[in-house]
Formats: sequence, structure tokens, C-alpha cells
Amino acid sequence: MKKFLLSICLLIALTGCAYAEKFTAGDVIVVLKPGESRVSTSSVRTSGVHAMRLESFASGVNARVTRKYDNLSVNGNNLFAVLHSDTKNPEEFAAELLANPEVIAACPNYIVHIARTPDDPRYGDCWGLNYINAPLAWNTTTGSNDVYVAIIDTGIDWNNHDLAANVDKDLSVNVITGSTANALDDNGHGSHVAGIIGARGNNGIGITGVNWNVKLIAVKAVNSNGDGTLIDIMSGIEYITQLVNEGYNVASLNMSLEWYQNIAPTHENLISHPLWRALKELDQTNKTVIVSAAGNNSNTVGKATTTYEYVYPASFTGLNNFLSVSAHDKTGALASWSNNGADIAAPGVDILSTVLQDSLNSPTLDTDSGTSMASPFVAGGAALLKAANSNLTAYQIKTAILRGNTTKDLIFDLAASMEYQASHTIPTTGTEGTAYDDYVNYDSDYSYLYENGEGYNPPTGGGGGSSSGCNAFAGLFAVVLALPLMKRKI
Repeated sequence: MKKFLLSICLLIALTGCAYAEKFTAGDVIVVLKPGESRVSTSSVRTSGVHAMRLESFASGVNARVTRKYDNLSVNGNNLFAVLHSDTKNPEEFAAELLANPEVIAACPNYIVHIARTPDDPRYGDCWGLNYINAPLAWNTTTGSNDVYVAIIDTGIDWNNHDLAANVDKDLSVNVITGSTANALDDNGHGSHVAGIIGARGNNGIGITGVNWNVKLIAVKAVNSNGDGTLIDIMSGIEYITQLVNEGYNVASLNMSLEWYQNIAPTHENLISHPLWRALKELDQTNKTVIVSAAGNNSNTVGKATTTYEYVYPASFTGLNNFLSVSAHDKTGALASWSNNGADIAAPGVDILSTVLQDSLNSPTLDTDSGTSMASPFVAGGAALLKAANSNLTAYQIKTAILRGNTTKDLIFDLAASMEYQASHTIPTTGTEGTAYDDYVNYDSDYSYLYENGEGYNPPTGGGGGSSSGCNAFAGLFAVVLALPLMKRKI
């Protein structure tokens, strides 16, 4: 089935919530075939041949071009854009476009919701760092200011005293406004994620992240009310791809994203979806490990729920350097609300990290729970592996993370991942290839680490509370909010 409609949310964990499907009026994200000539930067700008082709195509379908994704277009040699119709229903418009032989992918613009022992005094409260064996890994490296981690979220509060030194404010961007300024967090979630990855270590205050030293890039795609759009998420992915193409060492991208839909993750469905294609462009650079939370709905990644819904982006296939992450508690048991069947699991219950800075002189900290807390442990681990060996490709880092563990349940062990990388020769790229028809086959490549080919799936237990309860669906799709406010699961 070619039509691949998207309901999306950034994880805000709200208990017992239900949100109707929503999208902006008249907007559709579309990907067109390049035509006879290759796409270049100049050709997709105002006066270029491909820019004129986009305008002509839009006119032919009674719409207009409102945004172009130039970097994604050049990278993939296809035309990524947003079309707006004043008269057409976005779902019907997307279906109409998908029937056009010039169109590769299309979907409505869905609205997203947010969803070594250091001397830091509250380091002892950071149980997750000890669980992933970070202190042993720190004997090799505590991080590098030459390594970057991008975080698509609500921004980062660099006024927090434990984040200030590690945030690259010059590279941070607010894609909602299209500005290189004002990427400051005004919600709190992005700052919590950032602290897990890279709160400044050994500075005598607060906590430490997986990396004591690192450069954090805030990509603010969600506003203070927890609202954003798929267009903004796409803009964030394009911006990160641009930075990688310009030579910035972006070791990992952290995405706390979750949505459910009744379309299986098959080849035909994925290649007709603009967001998957945008991630594929970043994936094919082999520079950045893409890390996604598995979701908090007590379901299984890659399998349909009782309502025939699948969780995304965790269920995406065909990305060589992609990892989905479930959440476990202090005993190693899967949190009761966490989706299972992810590629790997990491600490996600009662995690202490940085939040919006108050007026106090000491860093403002708080605990939170969710797969959005688990994901940055892995994204931060990818950055530390890159700091230890700057020559590693994204595929080598991902492979070391998957294979460097000591349990059949695929619980993330940073020190073991580092040891595995140092003692094994890992191919620089996946044997699956880089074309759109090539797919990572975890059941085949990592079957010895999986139980029945389903990834991390131990008995449920522990957990930081009941399931989020976001199980109400509207029509074919439902928006499930999951990116938390303080004290709520993500």
C-alpha cells in the first residue's frame, strides 16, 4: 500500500490521555523525482531549473510551494518540499499526489506534541550511569569537545549551570521560527534529555552526563506548549544533515518521538513516506547514529497492537545506523509502561537530570521516567565511543553498542561496547547496502543476541508506575502524547 499517512507526537507522557488526529490545513509534504538533471544547490533555489519545476508542478495541482528542503533534495537527488492548497483536504491531497507518477512520497503535515568517578555532588544519585558501566568507560575517555550530539526536542536551557559549558549556542537552532537564535528550552524536556547526554562532569556542581565534555546542539522543534508540526521535524533533520555535510562531527541524533498507525513497516510503505526518506538521507552519510525512544504504551516495536497499530519511528527498518531504545528499571526489568522488542534497553526509571534553571546558584535538577530518558543514554554512549576513536563510522558505533553487552536481553553496557569495538574488527558499513531497497536485518545479523528475534523483551516488572494509558485512537490513526512535563513518564 503506497499511501502512508502519519500521526505523530513527541513523547510527553500524559496518563490516560487521548488526542484526536490533527494536521495543518492545506499542507502536504511531498518528494518528487528529480527529472532528467541531477539536483544541485543552485537548481533548487529561486531561479534554478528544479525550483521552476517545483513551482510548475504545484501550479498543475492547484497548489503553491511554501517550503523547500534544499539540503535533503541535494543529498537524495529528489525534490523535498511543502505544498499548500487552499481548497483541498490534506489527506485527500496527499493521496492524489501519491497517484502522480512524478511523486515518490507524500503525507499531511501532522501536528506534533511533546511529547571515572567525578566530583559532582549528586553523581551518586545517577544510578543509570553506574548501570551502563560508565565509570569503567571513563577510564578511556570522558568525552571530547570535537564531538557533537544533536537533540530534536524543546530546546536546551543553557542557563542551567551544568549545561552551559557543553551547549553550542552558535549551532543550536529554532526550526519553528527558522531562526539561528531562540533555541532556548521553554518547556524543560529537552534540557532533561541534554543532561543525560552531556551535563558537564567533574565541575564540582550538580551531576554529570554520559559525556563530561561534548558539544550539544539544540534543535528546537516543539514550542513551550508542547506543539509542533511534522514540517518542523523535517526541518530539524535537514539541518543536521547539512551540518554533517559541512564536516561537523555529529556522532548521534537523539529523537524522543512516538506515533502509532495501522500500516506495517514494509518496503513499499516506508519509501513513500517523507520522514523516512529524510532520515535515510542522514543515515546514508554513515556519520550519525540515529537513536529513537521505543515509546511508552506497553506494546511491541515492529508488531501491531490489538487495534492493528504500529509504533513509529521505532518500527522503522531500512536504516543502517538506527537504534530504538526501551526503558528498564534499577533491577534491569522492563518498565511496565515501556514498549518492548526494541533494539536495546537503557535506564529509564527515576532518572535525575537537568531541567529549566531557577534563580538558585546551583544547577536545577529533577527526576523523570520514560523511554525518552533511556534513549539519551544510548545517544550519549555513541558520542563517547566516537570520542574514544574519532575514525569510527556510525555503523561501527551502532554495531559495538548492539554487540557489546553481556546479557541476552540486550541491556546497554557502555564499557562493554567500548571493549568490543577496541578488540574486534567491525565493517565500516552494513552489508545491507545503502540503497532504498536495502534493509538492516537484525534478526539475521544479531540473532544470537535476540530471543525469538524480538530484541529486548524480559519479563515486565519494576517500572515507575502504570502504563501511560494513551490507547484511544481516532479514525485510522491516533496522536499519542508522550514527551513529559516534570514528574511524568515520557
